[in-house]
Amino acid sequence: MGENEELRVHLVEIAIGILRADPKDEVTPARAWAIDVIERNSSVAFTSEDRAALLHKPLLTKNLDPTLSREGREVIEKWYQKGVPTVPER
Repeated sequence: MGENEELRVHLVEIAIGILRADPKDEVTPARAWAIDVIERNSSVAFTSEDRAALLHKPLLTKNLDPTLSREGREVIEKWYQKGVPTVPER
């Protein structure tokens, strides 16, 4: 894996970590940044409904929120397959 790819994976790890946290008004800009990072480093964009869900609900499990669209789940799952640590069940 090249240096740029390692940086991209690390940024996505940070982004997923931000989305795992409980959403609060003061972290909404960080959650928006996290969504943007994941989209920029994926071949599939989130739908507007996915973006809204990710802004306001925590990403809890590797199985992901069933309200995310198929495309949204595929974007996150792609990063899990690249070795981003899985999210433990709560």
